[in-house]
Amino acid sequence: MRWLMSRGGLACALAACGPASSSPPAPLPPSATIALGPGWPGALPAAVATELDRAAETHRVLAFGEGDHYVAEKYAYRLALLRPLVERHRLRHVAIEMGGSDAARIDRYLETGDEQWLRRVVLYGYSGETDDERRELAPVTRGERRPCDDAWARAERQFFRDLRALGASTGDRIHLFGFDYDAAPGGGYADARRAMEACTDDGVTRDVRAALTPPRNTNIDAEVRRLEMLVARIDGSREVLDGACGASAVSMARDALDQLAFSYRTMFEWRASAADTSPGGAARMTRMFAARENGMAARFTRWIASVPADSRVALLGHNLHVARDSERLRYGLAPHDQPMWTSLGTSIERDRAKSIWVSWLLYGRGTRYAPPKPEAISQVELRAESLEAHLAATPGASFVAVSRVPPDSVVDRPMPFGTESSEGSGPVRNASDAIVFLPTASAPPGCVRTP
Repeated sequence: MRWLMSRGGLACALAACGPASSSPPAPLPPSATIALGPGWPGALPAAVATELDRAAETHRVLAFGEGDHYVAEKYAYRLALLRPLVERHRLRHVAIEMGGSDAARIDRYLETGDEQWLRRVVLYGYSGETDDERRELAPVTRGERRPCDDAWARAERQFFRDLRALGASTGDRIHLFGFDYDAAPGGGYADARRAMEACTDDGVTRDVRAALTPPRNTNIDAEVRRLEMLVARIDGSREVLDGACGASAVSMARDALDQLAFSYRTMFEWRASAADTSPGGAARMTRMFAARENGMAARFTRWIASVPADSRVALLGHNLHVARDSERLRYGLAPHDQPMWTSLGTSIERDRAKSIWVSWLLYGRGTRYAPPKPEAISQVELRAESLEAHLAATPGASFVAVSRVPPDSVVDRPMPFGTESSEGSGPVRNASDAIVFLPTASAPPGCVRTP
């Protein structure tokens, strides 16, 4: 979820999340938990494969959430659950919590196998090849890269290589779409220029193409306004531009610019609200998250309408983004905890009931890449009375089928869950259909503490 602010993390204490029962929660029965066994993640237990088959037969959207973006185990978890859907249910379309610019570059890699597209992902440290690109990306690529920054980028790239190989093994490629804002914005300028580079030259087209490079010595508010006016100008000149460039090229450029404006607004409002220590600061942060999520839902809705109606799609994102019934959850550490906004998963479910199946990934203890920290790595310990602590009572890695859990159990109690900077709390029965729990997880290989 990339919650990188300093407002005490994002979890709430039990007392702040709602009334607690005086009796201990019912334990998880053996019928609700499936041991993942020594073959995990390379081999799925037959019972888990059956759960996935059943989900694919009854739901269009299969959501694989993760409680932490920054542990290595998330990649194997994604692939383990995606593999049977790709191989047996012809799932070919994946939406991911990533900005549209970077995801589109990765999609080009999935299409072509050309590694230059993986190298050009700004989120992974790409800083540009031309003078214009380097200037456009300078605000988000300044500073010395640490071993953990590069280790995480390597792990991310390897996941997409593995995803491409999975698609190739079936003879049909996998498509990727990013539904979030660009956390490291700026790549959209080059994307827009690339989209319109083959246009025939006329006055309108020439002026629009010239505006695809931002002016020097400006500020973010002025640039957002300029981008919004440029998008409006493109919308008002579609007939001429479509004739000169092709409708698809113009749409790609227009969407890249619109995404840039959304990304800049979101990034700078995030920073401002994180720094807001006034009494209204927490509510401001919640409004920013809600606006971001609304943008996610709008982008996802437009995208899924373009996917064949009989196709299953996968959704990859933070647990709280893919959760259903999110308004029953909370985020933030007491006394800063706040109610959750309407999540993407909740919006999908409300648009079409019973259309989304949700899995969460949680873990007990270990290490994680920590981008905002100078040392770039954190230790994670099992928190007493957390959801993870109760799940850890079952030995080993496990798959919990939530529908088989008895009433008044841990999934019905307002328990805290998650790791630093992206914690939450609340009853999760309606939020997810399954929980994959790992006793331990670790930062990507090569992530070592920065002195």
